[in-house]
Amino acid sequence: MAEGRDVEELHKLSELYNAVRDDDLNKMGEILRSLPDDAVNWEIPDKGKTALHTAVTYGHKDIVKELVVQMSNEGLRMPDSDGYTALSKAAVLGNWQMVDCMLEKYSGLISIKHSTGNHLPVVMAIDFGQIEMARHLYYWPTPKEDLIPQNNDQEIQDHNGATLFTRAIYTGTLDIALDLIQHCPRLALALDKDDESPILALASMLHSVPSKTQLGFWKQCIYSCMRIPSVPLASNTNQTCLNIPNGEQHLNNQENHQNIISGMIEHPTRVNQIPGAALQMQRELQWFKAVEKIVDPKDKEKRNINEHFTPQELFTKNHENMMKEGEKWMKNTARSCTVVGALIVTIMFAVTFTIPGVLMFLGILTSRYTEDDFLEYLPRQMIIGLFTLFCSIATMMITFASALLIILHEQLRISIPLICLGGIPVILFLWIQFPILKDMIISTYGPSTFDRKRKLKL
Repeated sequence: MAEGRDVEELHKLSELYNAVRDDDLNKMGEILRSLPDDAVNWEIPDKGKTALHTAVTYGHKDIVKELVVQMSNEGLRMPDSDGYTALSKAAVLGNWQMVDCMLEKYSGLISIKHSTGNHLPVVMAIDFGQIEMARHLYYWPTPKEDLIPQNNDQEIQDHNGATLFTRAIYTGTLDIALDLIQHCPRLALALDKDDESPILALASMLHSVPSKTQLGFWKQCIYSCMRIPSVPLASNTNQTCLNIPNGEQHLNNQENHQNIISGMIEHPTRVNQIPGAALQMQRELQWFKAVEKIVDPKDKEKRNINEHFTPQELFTKNHENMMKEGEKWMKNTARSCTVVGALIVTIMFAVTFTIPGVLMFLGILTSRYTEDDFLEYLPRQMIIGLFTLFCSIATMMITFASALLIILHEQLRISIPLICLGGIPVILFLWIQFPILKDMIISTYGPSTFDRKRKLKL
């Protein structure tokens, strides 16, 4: 707290904040040396956070490591004005190095809950879509007694275990879910922080248990060898399901549910106008996947009241025409490039580069054109095909020029103009097709649609 500090100390704390924010390690060290030894644990006035919180928020790893070394365990435990410890903030931002640095200094941080939400860092991480971070924290390990309720009452006040259980189901992190239920079967009937039952979560995630027909050859063999024991029926036929949320309240919660990841924007109002229906479909899928990672996991399976569609089903429905246009565009492009590649193979026999390209284009023509194919498979095939085609054309021109120079080496006035004239249609073809290759590379392997690492408010 700022109370009890003199004016000079308050001024230096403000300078400390600026040094940490600007990633100035030397300046930070000078300021800390001019303050009392425990000043590194102090809260910065008017900021509601310590220097460590600030460094974590701005992602300055070196400063975080230096501060952790100097801070006491009590300082590491301090929450900011939003209730986050430095560890929980690093967890929701997905910064492994910072998390490990703090836990190596003081492993007890993993059990400190949010001061208002009462959530453990592992629960907050999975709530913010940081799946690998949640798995990392869970197997650190998080003490199981923090997640498993210790009483036998049906009404459980601490929802951390149940919330982690339902979120693990929704996000497909079934290893965590299985480990939790093995340690505490009672969690199957517990309610999470949103009063939702894990049984309801599991029932809505049928895609997490694919059928045999959806698996590859080896996975089908493994699937056939698996033996799951039958579960006996309940002895009391009058038993009722426990912890089912009130139906009216559940419907009211869904009535205004906005499927922000359903891709409702129509073609004329796209924010990013990308040439080619296939590339536009790819960008729509990238947007969908990016938003899907940051929404509450249980929202991904909610159905809207009017049409009773999940966001995935609504996205597919709204993009049927775009998929057809994308398929047509990809096939036309692949067909044109296949003809060019076949001509090069026939005339020049430049098989080193041309044959793989032709095979890529044939793969595009025979593809199933499922929704997910537009995300990476089809663009990757097109990129490889176009790249090898360009290499084939380049080698063809080198061969053509070399042959002319050998035959007409004493008549350069004739050979050089012929080479230039022969190169004009090739250059025009490359000029037309190269933007497609460039756009596909940028769209497939360039920056994501938006920054997925969401930062908390500073």
